[in-house]
Amino acid sequence: MSWRAAGLIAAAGSSARMGTCKALLPYAGATTFVERIAQVFLAAGLDPVIVTVPPDDDGLRVEQALAHLPVVCATNELPEDGLSGSVVTALRHAAEPDALVLTPVDCPFLDVELVRSLLLLLRTAPASAPEIDGARGHPVAFSRATFELLLTCANRGGPRAVLDALGADVAMVPWSDRNALEDVDTPEDYQRLFGLSVPPPAPPSATRRRG
Repeated sequence: MSWRAAGLIAAAGSSARMGTCKALLPYAGATTFVERIAQVFLAAGLDPVIVTVPPDDDGLRVEQALAHLPVVCATNELPEDGLSGSVVTALRHAAEPDALVLTPVDCPFLDVELVRSLLLLLRTAPASAPEIDGARGHPVAFSRATFELLLTCANRGGPRAVLDALGADVAMVPWSDRNALEDVDTPEDYQRLFGLSVPPPAPPSATRRRG
């Protein structure tokens, strides 16, 4: 069986600081954050690409935005665990991949070359990440050897704590784009990085999610 890496786009948060669904923020033209990341992950050969979504109207809208792409949308099974809950959800849906590439949806500054470089390093390292001026950026990648730690890391600080614990064993990809350090958490972040105002939130939908 060939070596296979899954992708996780963690989009199950409440977007409280942004005031509107971060996954659906415009990235460029008609492309949203979540679509852009999904397209990069798919082009890099990740399979499956799993997008964790909240169990509300925003989750439904994210699913609708991704309907044209071959991705799996899954409700975060452990919302109280935040990002760790999304990781658990992804690993349960991914059918034992050899690796997992992870990014929060508010970190959309990535490309195919970076993802492939991270995967290449996983052949000899337990995890990999981009390094920009000595700082660790997004996305990050984990080999199967770390999955047990990822499945139990919620009370220890989440995936970041797993990377911290691995220390020098994390293989670093030198990267020049400082945007790989950015989390687009607030309207001010979005204005600074894109030169645009945050669109108003969508009105509540009368459509109810199934399941």
